[in-house]
Amino acid sequence: MTLQKQLTLMTMVTVAGLLAVVIFVALSLGRLQHQFDDYQSRQILDKSLIEIKASALAMSRLDPILPDTREKLTQAEAHIKELGQMINSQAEGEKIKSVLKVWQEYARGFEGAIKIASESPADALVIPDALYKSHLEPMVADLDGMVAVHKVEEVQSRQRIRSDMTRILWVVLLPLVLAGLVVTVFQVIFSRSLKRRGGGVTEGGDPPASGRPDPPPASRQRRRNQRHGQDHQWLHRPLRGHPARRACVR
Repeated sequence: MTLQKQLTLMTMVTVAGLLAVVIFVALSLGRLQHQFDDYQSRQILDKSLIEIKASALAMSRLDPILPDTREKLTQAEAHIKELGQMINSQAEGEKIKSVLKVWQEYARGFEGAIKIASESPADALVIPDALYKSHLEPMVADLDGMVAVHKVEEVQSRQRIRSDMTRILWVVLLPLVLAGLVVTVFQVIFSRSLKRRGGGVTEGGDPPASGRPDPPPASRQRRRNQRHGQDHQWLHRPLRGHPARRACVR
């Protein structure tokens, strides 16, 4: 396999692995977002149910004879109605409608107790207790049951969210580690291939550092003979000049 093919293969494997990770993480994050929204909506639903229960119980403790009881009843009805509309837009529609229906019957009965309070205070004080047993107790029991079910579902949803987050973490980390190993292996293979090819070039004969090819052996021998002949002629040429110079040479 050529070096170019090795590099292409390494790039394709790395890109394919990272692309698969990106797709899986995108899908997992979408599912995780949906689960988180569901978990958050259940928390809001539980909070609304608890507020309905608190408002109804607070209303049951009021005295129908007091002058400000009617105003507090009106405020409680408006608040519970608002909470009921908000819950109906999410889920548990039929159960919430049943709870709100019971509350409306209780509010009408309490309103009747307020009306007769000025004429028959004793009867007005008895009516709220009777309404509590016949209406509020079943209503509170239903609300507690719904909250308990939602708590269990919230715990399950939280566990699923944690499990998905752990799965996403491993799915991100493992491919990155594998991609690093693949790149390292390809680099080792690529380096060995380069060394083998470089060794083949060296064994075949590298050109000299000067960039000029060495002359053939016969040419080198002729040049040595020419230089030797020139040196021999220079040593044996006749000397001219001072006699002492000729004597020194001899």
